[in-house]
Amino acid sequence: MNLRLSRFFSTAVGQYSATSGSLLLRCRAGLEKILAGEVNALLAPLKNRNKGTGGTGGLLVISNAGEVEFRSPTPEAVELLSQKCRVAQSISQRVAPTSSSSSSAYFPCTGLDDLIERLGTGPLSGVLRERKAFICRVTSGNSKLDGGPAVVHKLNTALALTTEVTNGAPVMIDVSDDMCSVEYVRRDQSTTRPWLDDSPPTGTEEEKPLRQPSWSTIGPGRSPPPRRRPSPPPYRGVIPPPTVAAAAVLKTSILSILSRTPANRASTEDVLVWDPFCGQGTLMLELASVVLGVPLSAATEVKATPYTNAHRLQIIATDPLEENVTAARTNLAKFSTFCQPWFSPRSMTNAHNSSPSAAPHYGGRKIKRDALRHEEADSNASAEDELLSQAEASSSPARPVGSDPRSFSTDEDKSWNLPIRFSINQAPFHSVLPHIQGPMIITHVHSQRFATHQGIKMFQTFGHLVGSRNDWAGVYVLTDSKAFQTYSRLVWETQFEIQTSPDSKMRLLRWTGLRRGEAAATSSVKKSR
Repeated sequence: MNLRLSRFFSTAVGQYSATSGSLLLRCRAGLEKILAGEVNALLAPLKNRNKGTGGTGGLLVISNAGEVEFRSPTPEAVELLSQKCRVAQSISQRVAPTSSSSSSAYFPCTGLDDLIERLGTGPLSGVLRERKAFICRVTSGNSKLDGGPAVVHKLNTALALTTEVTNGAPVMIDVSDDMCSVEYVRRDQSTTRPWLDDSPPTGTEEEKPLRQPSWSTIGPGRSPPPRRRPSPPPYRGVIPPPTVAAAAVLKTSILSILSRTPANRASTEDVLVWDPFCGQGTLMLELASVVLGVPLSAATEVKATPYTNAHRLQIIATDPLEENVTAARTNLAKFSTFCQPWFSPRSMTNAHNSSPSAAPHYGGRKIKRDALRHEEADSNASAEDELLSQAEASSSPARPVGSDPRSFSTDEDKSWNLPIRFSINQAPFHSVLPHIQGPMIITHVHSQRFATHQGIKMFQTFGHLVGSRNDWAGVYVLTDSKAFQTYSRLVWETQFEIQTSPDSKMRLLRWTGLRRGEAAATSSVKKSR
């Protein structure tokens, strides 16, 4: 539906004054400032280019919780934000009832007849009929008009509007205090990405008989089997919502690091970002889409605008589970295909790959061999780490480079089309960490995945290994697990916080560089002074 809406609004907005009404960008409560910052960053080049012709429009304000309003936008700004704003869950355009740029987007409405008359005349009527729009929702607060399903049906019937979702564009009407506004949906509530398969792996449960006794009484000396603790439900590949992942990426310092010019301008030193629990690759692909500035739809005239020094970015993604590594590779291939209209194969990477990088290449083979050696010497491996050794024990001996599903590097792919380099490997984080120098960690730790005793041990190991080094460019963890903050024994700073359920919150944490004991000692020294 996004492609159809894009064509609809490119025509509808051009027909009527773009400086009337406003653009409403809605996000999760708690991400409003990040969304406003993203909007300003996207509009900055447009403002510089259109200084003599009015820039991009009017004022940007945080109107309500989870809502950012951009008043009187230009058509170019509307199209740009609709295609590239990643933190917004939905985007709609509030249209004024007249074509005058000075008219308000609100008009009086005291009842159903008033609303029908207003929608049936003037520019709103023309847009509704010519674009085959349909009214999908009427909300009413402190008004005589009851905004129920009956009102929606009466409006569509009275205005002779289509009610088929496949044939028109959805319209939302908001009536409050006898004032009404009309919004056209530009991007719906869908938070998926074209390149991301966010459906969890499906598994078939073993069929059980209708009645299964706990133990048998047949035969002498039989006793019931010992009771076993029920195993937790298997991890089904929970991924962070893409809009939240985008907010996490924008809140990190990766963009400011890429914008810095190296001391040696001829340097090709890579900026390394490591995701030690990559899952299906949601965070790494959201990072890549932000840095490359790709639109969220391929059917648009908006072009990709790679960030400064995007060619210096190298993303290393690892995970102990083979099914996650396979899913991450699949999604990366979809992302590469999606970007083909803007990046042809090896179009921007030839110059980068022709000269050796100052940072060593951590291809899958090197990580895997080191991981195996470390695995043999580590007696405290977690349950997920054991999956790696089991997979290696049953693997076939020799396979050509690039055919191993557990390791992949874009340097091995001659048809790779993006300036960013990727390396995806099946390996536990403690095996990879000693071999990477000075990376930034951006990862997602979900409580469902690590809700075991092994998960607590993993948190302790992660905190110990991260806290033992001081060469990190930054450590950021997106998590809803309180146990992670407790057992990692590191001092974290909350970058943002959102409510994901009545009893659960998701936070983006940034490591302050202190371990818990060091923080206590520092505070006691300050008090003594």
